[in-house]
Amino acid sequence: MNAKTILNDLCAAASDEKRAVLSRFFKSGPGEYGAGDKFLGVMVPQIRAVAKNHAGASSATEDALLASPWHEARECGLFLMCNRFTRADAAERAAIHARYLAAAAAGRVNNWDLVDLSAPTLVGRFLVDKPREILYDLAAKPSLWENRIAIVSTLYLVRRGDLDDSFRLAERLLHHPHDLMHKAVGWVLRECGKRDADRLRAFLREHAGSMPRTALRYAIERFDADERKRWLAMPAEKPLLKSFPPVARADAELLILGSMPGEESLRKAQYYAFPQNAFWRIAGALFGFDPALPYARRLAALKKAHVALWDVVGTCRREGSLDSSIKDAVPNDLPALLARCPRLKLVACNGGASYAALRRFFPDFPLPVVRLPSTSPAAARLPFDSKLELWGTALVPVLGNTP
Repeated sequence: MNAKTILNDLCAAASDEKRAVLSRFFKSGPGEYGAGDKFLGVMVPQIRAVAKNHAGASSATEDALLASPWHEARECGLFLMCNRFTRADAAERAAIHARYLAAAAAGRVNNWDLVDLSAPTLVGRFLVDKPREILYDLAAKPSLWENRIAIVSTLYLVRRGDLDDSFRLAERLLHHPHDLMHKAVGWVLRECGKRDADRLRAFLREHAGSMPRTALRYAIERFDADERKRWLAMPAEKPLLKSFPPVARADAELLILGSMPGEESLRKAQYYAFPQNAFWRIAGALFGFDPALPYARRLAALKKAHVALWDVVGTCRREGSLDSSIKDAVPNDLPALLARCPRLKLVACNGGASYAALRRFFPDFPLPVVRLPSTSPAAARLPFDSKLELWGTALVPVLGNTP
């Protein structure tokens, strides 16, 4: 039994008419979300039947199917993985889960049907008794399909009455740019509402006015007609944006403060994620690490250099990413951070907006503060070399490093 045999069985069930239908349905045309995907023309019941007939397929066969250019072959490989997962012991389940995430990272779980049939089992079910950090890592990826895996995986947890991660991820992904994510978030919220309608209503009271309409309609489907009308009639307002937790160790000596993460940073849940922002190039040059390192390793390098990161603003409303558009700002609890990091010597504000916000909210701030040129591409008056020189002059003496 091998992938070629299974592919032959799928081809035997294929038709040209169904191929054309599936290509349109899963948006495989140029510029569409499934662009370039190839279809044999096999419907889901037939794919399930082929997977059932080859239930003893090896993991190597599953991997070969997942590497296929044919959509239905990848779907069959996922059915095989899910079926085997339900019979596997703990060690084998962990291996299947890891292979699935690797396939997703490689772009092989690359349409909504592939995600939806596999993620609740191969991620959600696996995580029932485990930490859930991987869901938030997936939610922060640049891949639409890994983002969808994050939220759809929680459906298995919801069915067990575990709603916390679903609501947290829904809030994080609520303003994702793609309509497919609006549908997925709304779907998961609706399922949460089946278990706890009051908790869904509490979520909607905070977010309904700013939610994408598609997500809202999905979320309220099971409410009666009058209640649906009330939620849909809520006036739209800009969403409440929330900054990230601080990146800091107790031995930090320098605190770098931004104003509020921009749109790309909020989408990726990463400090200074916009590629044209010069922060990581400057930090790498000053503190001795490669700015192209994975995000987690960049954060670790800053901590090792006794550098902490945070933002002055904790929550606000804003159109776009410009600091000048910030409204309804509420500050982060900077005094609590200072208490956690008693060795801090200096606070460096990344740009004038951060400095102004710090002075506004904390006029009696107890540490020395230096205002540095913004690393944002919107602050284009100074070239990169000048910004790097000014940052180095201000910060290197504090930490005893050399650029």
